[in-house]
Formats: sequence, C-alpha cells, structure tokens
Amino acid sequence: VGARMDVRQTGAMVEDFARRAEIIQVDIDPSQLSNRIKADLDINCSAEEFFRNVLTGDGLQWSISREWMKRLKEAKTKLEVDEYHAPGITPHKLFRVLNKTFEDEKVSYVADVGNHQMWAATLLDLDQGQSAHYCGGMGSMGFGLPVSIGVAMRGGGKVINIAGDGSIQMNIQELDTISRLDLDLTVLVLDNHCLGMVKSFQDAYFDGRNQSTVIGYGHPDFVKVARAFGMKARKVTAVEELQKALQEAKDQSHPMLIDVEIALGDVCRPRLLFGCKLDEQKPDLKSRV
Repeated sequence: VGARMDVRQTGAMVEDFARRAEIIQVDIDPSQLSNRIKADLDINCSAEEFFRNVLTGDGLQWSISREWMKRLKEAKTKLEVDEYHAPGITPHKLFRVLNKTFEDEKVSYVADVGNHQMWAATLLDLDQGQSAHYCGGMGSMGFGLPVSIGVAMRGGGKVINIAGDGSIQMNIQELDTISRLDLDLTVLVLDNHCLGMVKSFQDAYFDGRNQSTVIGYGHPDFVKVARAFGMKARKVTAVEELQKALQEAKDQSHPMLIDVEIALGDVCRPRLLFGCKLDEQKPDLKSRV
C-alpha cells in the first residue's frame, strides 16, 4: 500500500521477489503499479480510500496462524544474538538497555536514516502503547529531528529520536526548536564517528576507499552543541553510563541529548548484498533456524 516496490523492498532480482505470494499493489500513482514488480492485482486509489472502504468491508475476516506466530517467535529467539564483539557499547547492548528502561512506558520512537535505522527496526521491542516511526525508502538523512518534533507536539508520552552522528547534522539547528518549546524529547545519537551505512558500501564494493565517510569526515561535540541550545546533554562510553543517562531521561520531561559512543566498524547484520535474493542475506542464518 503506497510502496513503490523499490530495490530496498524487493532486492535487485525482481523476477524472484515473493516467489510464492499473491501480490496486491495499491497506489495513487498509476505509473507505480506493476512498475518494477508485476502484481496479481493493481488498485489505483489513495491509501485512505483503500483502508476506509476495502479493509473494513462486510464479511472481511483476518486470521493469523498460531503455529506461524510460534515459528516466528522461535526463530527470533534463535537469531537474536549479539554479533558485535567490540568493547564498550554495541548496537545490541544499546537497544537491550533502551528496551528495558522504557518497557511499559508510553514512548514514541523516531529513527533517522542510517545504520541506526536498521538496528532500531530489528532490535526495538515495542510494548503496548508504544510506536516506532520510520521513513523507509521515502525520506533522507535529517528526517528524524523534524518528525520527532511533530510527534512530540502531538503529545501523549515521551519521544525518543534515534539518530546517527551523520544524520543529526542535517537538521541539527532544530535542537533550538526542541529546547525553546521544552518538549519531552530525548535525542539518542549513535556516534560511530563516520557515515556508517555509506562506509559499509565502500568497504564492500570499493575496496575500503572511505572518502568522505571516514577520510574527510568529522562532527562537532554534540554535548557542547546541545548545551549551547539550552538542553541537558550527556556523553556515554560504557553500558553503565548509558543505563544512568536513559534513566535520567525517563525520570524527567524536558529535552535531553545522549551521545552514545559505538565502534567505528559496526555494520548492519544480516545484510543483503547487491545481486542477492532476499533470502540470501549475509551472514547465512539458515543454520540457526
């Protein structure tokens, strides 16, 4: 629904996408229907019209196999291991602490664009009353802060913006808006001192020529910048420090920025390399399921 079925959703081998599925594509733009992917049924309408008139139709029933849900839960338990062995805070450790700190709390998470977006999508455990907002393939770096402001203005609980040290710089001036409006918003910067997602492509396809991602890249002291805008701010380099900083953010309703040091070499796993099918992600996970 409203997804243009780009390479991020389908992989590069479109002829093998969803090989055993029946596909219904809904889009307001007729040129996007059966564009990259040939659907079994194309519906040209708005998403609102579709959800309002089709999914609420008389006699429509939804059923999800309990056996299938059990299988998914078992797979998640087997596959959710910390593959990062760098000292200090790894992505897995960070999200475990984040999930534990805010379990049973009403929280809206907003992820920016970068590796942190992928980690959030796979490692956030949402409880009742919690939500997560992503731009998917329809936004760019810098998405996170403005959307976080919008969610916070709507009210209804704490907002946590999950950002990278590259993405936050695209709209870092919005820290002024957050501070001035005294929003209940915490900015969590996953700081690996590089443009991690682009670096991973450079490592994979360009022999590690990390121009403008590591070489020729830098960022300011985010704690000093946040404090200059009148926000509370903390720099954390250890799990214990992260626990204390997140608890501090939980216990108050004012703006706060937490700069979390993570390793330069952390990349998203599993990964879909170009030219591979969606079920051929690396490293190979089949042996664990």
